[in-house]
Amino acid sequence: MIKKIHQAQHTINSLSGKNHSPAQFVIVFICLVIFGVLFGGLLAQKNARAVFFFPVSDVKKDNAIHTVSEIRYLPKKENATERLEQYISELLFGPINPEYLPLFDGNVRTLRCFVAGKNAYIDFSEEALAPVYGKVPVDKTFEIFKKNVFTNFRNIDTIYMYIDGKEVYTKNPFGGAM
Repeated sequence: MIKKIHQAQHTINSLSGKNHSPAQFVIVFICLVIFGVLFGGLLAQKNARAVFFFPVSDVKKDNAIHTVSEIRYLPKKENATERLEQYISELLFGPINPEYLPLFDGNVRTLRCFVAGKNAYIDFSEEALAPVYGKVPVDKTFEIFKKNVFTNFRNIDTIYMYIDGKEVYTKNPFGGAM
């Protein structure tokens, strides 16, 4: 290794006409390795941008419910079902901004979730029927939920939602989300 460093030093000295010590070459080499590792690590990160919509109560306008968005970066998943499971799990954690309302109560969990073709099938626990802090009606919660999924999963055409195994919104699976 030292012999290669001396050879490289000799080659560079002959090209540049300057005399550099072996310690300078080692320091430059270590810096290049560190830079390469850091830069390569940044390029290798495989994160996908995801948009999350959450309700917010507008006190100035008769407590009307509006939606606001948050941007997060989630690790990329190869499988559509895994991506949807990850997204819904992150959505159930709630907003980062404390001024926004969570979409569901903290006890809500996903019982089953999968993608088949262009359809998504999502089964929530029965706690999904409870309005969030009494401010967001359940139908508005599901509209915002569908807006989240349709925005982030362009390959999904229809969402079939279940609560504790029972289908909700059977007549119109889009239910105002468009």
